[in-house]
Amino acid sequence: MEKDISKSSEDALVNTEERLIAEIPKDGLKALFHLFVGRPDSEELVLYRIVKITQDDILRLYEKINEKLENHHVFSTNSKIDVSFENGKTKLFGSWEEYKSFDWIISEMTTEIFIKFDFLVTLPSFSFPQRHALSVRIMSSPNPIRVLRSMLSSDPEEIDSIENMKGPIVCRVDFINNVLAKELLEIVKDWNSCCKKAFFENKFIIFLQRNSRFHVYFFKFLTLLVMSILSVAILFKLTSDISDDLPATFGNLKLFVIWGLFTAIGLGLVNEIRKVITNYSMNAFEKYNRKFIIFDLTNGDKEKQRELATKNSKHIVSFIIGSSINFIINIIAGIVVYNLLK
Repeated sequence: MEKDISKSSEDALVNTEERLIAEIPKDGLKALFHLFVGRPDSEELVLYRIVKITQDDILRLYEKINEKLENHHVFSTNSKIDVSFENGKTKLFGSWEEYKSFDWIISEMTTEIFIKFDFLVTLPSFSFPQRHALSVRIMSSPNPIRVLRSMLSSDPEEIDSIENMKGPIVCRVDFINNVLAKELLEIVKDWNSCCKKAFFENKFIIFLQRNSRFHVYFFKFLTLLVMSILSVAILFKLTSDISDDLPATFGNLKLFVIWGLFTAIGLGLVNEIRKVITNYSMNAFEKYNRKFIIFDLTNGDKEKQRELATKNSKHIVSFIIGSSINFIINIIAGIVVYNLLK
């Protein structure tokens, strides 16, 4: 009997609690939560500078963040680092000590590093320590799977992050204290500026890639101009013995027709040759690989750097050869014009 009464009392108490929780509106729960925990904001920073990332660079970033946190009243800190490889595997490190002790003499090639600092900071205007988080994602190239997932997602934050995936380094901070957030973003920005540039970041190459259409149109109009002048010079040479006072004859008319026919064929043929040479040089140039970030962590990374440097050198040589042939053709045509007209 007593057991039944006790059980009934417990059931009634549970029902009362469930009814009480159910009757609290969602906005009321949020307001109650934010009485103890501040409403967090977030800010993202995309860094487009293409650099080479070494083990020393990663550890230097860790030390800089830690130094900054030591200047604040940090109640608790939790950090992790995830390293993704080209074969699809990801190595998860729960602490920096584990990361430092890992044997990096492996054949895998690094494609992405994700670093996150999660910590509680004591702030004057709050009774309880407030959660802050800093995450840094370093990518060798955009992850198509993540981009596709973001495009299909209904989450606005996921959709907005598609543009940020274009950058090699994406830094995000979730914060209550705006001053601390700005300081952390500035640290990451300064850290990026101190990293060495990737070996393929040649200013001349970047300029040519950004102005590739200029290269195509330059040789197109230069070749057509030189060849047109050459055809006119040939006409002057052929008609040099014909007096202006003599009436036009069938022979002269035949000469003009033959000249016009060969000029049209010649210009068309030269233009096609120019297209082939220009396409050859531009195709080689477009294959010049400029990845987002060059990692220098594993043996696989070092081997990939050597392979990439070798391929890029071959592409540059092919581009120079194609451009040189274009120049040589125009120089030869110019020399011929000069000799015909002198």
